[in-house]
Amino acid sequence: MNHNGNQFGLSQEDINSEMQSKMQAKYSVPGMGGKGTSVRGLEKRARVQKIQEDRITSKMTPSQRYDREVAQGVAGAKNVVYLNPTVQEATDNPDMLGGPVSGAALAKLKRRKGIK
Repeated sequence: MNHNGNQFGLSQEDINSEMQSKMQAKYSVPGMGGKGTSVRGLEKRARVQKIQEDRITSKMTPSQRYDREVAQGVAGAKNVVYLNPTVQEATDNPDMLGGPVSGAALAKLKRRKGIK
């Protein structure tokens, strides 16, 4: 379809309506609103990711899980929350934290424990 409505005797509203319906048909997913950002769609995707993550971690040994947590910065974040070191203690002894600290993991753990 040509976007020049005058050529076909269409008004601008007709053109906009036609383009809107084409975009919806092309990009909408059944059962999800718009681009898949409905609450139900997001919850479904989160469940799928959780199942995939559980499947992967269930096959790991405890030492593999710990190594993965250290690499991701989760182990360091856990130690910051549970040991509650001061900045001076953390800088004097960086091995105390058990590796790098992930900011996202730290925020998540603090939120769970109700720490600001």
